[in-house]
Amino acid sequence: MKNFLLFFTIFTTASHSAPYVEWKHQAKFQKIDKSIEQTDHFRLGYKTDSNYYFEVGPRTHGISMEAGFKFKHQRHWLIKGKIESNRAPKWKHGVETEVRYTFD
Repeated sequence: MKNFLLFFTIFTTASHSAPYVEWKHQAKFQKIDKSIEQTDHFRLGYKTDSNYYFEVGPRTHGISMEAGFKFKHQRHWLIKGKIESNRAPKWKHGVETEVRYTFD
């Protein structure tokens, strides 16, 4: 966490910076008639003008971080990707990519 705060302090003073705070709530249904696994995230983040971002913060029973990008090409194509890591209690990692074409 100390390394992130140092990273955040250095890069938020750079030009074209856009720091932000985000809260996210997830609810995973185990079975339709069974319990729901709920997770809350509170993250401090940094987004560049070139649409890269980094977030880190506490979550229910642990810590989580995410880094990603979003590119829009003209008005039809959108490409998004992210890497997310969660520690609760062991580290788990995932990658998500989305390619979207919008018809006008």
